[in-house]
Amino acid sequence: MEVYIDGACKNNGKPLAKASYVPESYKQTNNTGELYAAVKCLQQIHDNQISNINIKTDSEYLVRGITSDIVYWNNWKLKSSGKDVKNKELWSEIDNLLSNINVSWVHVARDSEIGQIEADKLAKLALNIKTSSVNTIQANDQSTVNVCNNIEWSDDEEETIPMKVATPRRSNSNNKLRKTSTKANSPSFCTMSALRRIESLLLSTSEEVLNLNDALNCHIDSSNSQFQEIKDKFASLTNTVKAQTSSALTSVQNVFTQTRLIKSEIQINNKAFVNKSNSL
Repeated sequence: MEVYIDGACKNNGKPLAKASYVPESYKQTNNTGELYAAVKCLQQIHDNQISNINIKTDSEYLVRGITSDIVYWNNWKLKSSGKDVKNKELWSEIDNLLSNINVSWVHVARDSEIGQIEADKLAKLALNIKTSSVNTIQANDQSTVNVCNNIEWSDDEEETIPMKVATPRRSNSNNKLRKTSTKANSPSFCTMSALRRIESLLLSTSEEVLNLNDALNCHIDSSNSQFQEIKDKFASLTNTVKAQTSSALTSVQNVFTQTRLIKSEIQINNKAFVNKSNSL
């Protein structure tokens, strides 16, 4: 059996951010939206007594964390710095829910499979987000005006979804309509929209960079730990060899001393024998 999950966040990186279905007690971000989707999925898997399942998601953060990074976390802390793992409460809940079930985590590209597209739509529907990127407005003279939208939303993969539509004010004058349309399609209007998109991308990318940095620190810490373990074993082996060598040397010295004593006794006995022989 396989399922698709996805999370979304409205106003990600801003004070009024809201992640899909995520309770207010958790941080409202793209990543918590993805993690909470995994929690709800695993809860339903347990409720339906399913033992084997493939979970597909477009969140590399989720797949990498649960299949790789988690190995290097010690009590939900980073080994390298001792700091708490971000969103550790959700990670812990996911880890607990993995008991007694066999889960295969699969990362899929965005919009690459129908199931992923539908999961993405449901995540956005929870936030009442429209998915159209361009709004078409019919003027009185039946001319079509394409309007660039202001961007106020993004999800885990830095996708941006429009929240507001700039609508030119209608007028009975064709000159006023053309003037309004020109303003809506002006470079400055579209530039502001692009800047908001870039801002959203940078916020999400910054969080991903921090996650990658944490993962790298975990790997470095693990390598240092393994190197220290090898160094300690080598030191222990060296001490053992020294102790055994010292013991063997002591044994050789004892044998040498006993040999000298035996030799001395033999010489004394020989002299005594010679003296008795001469007396006879």
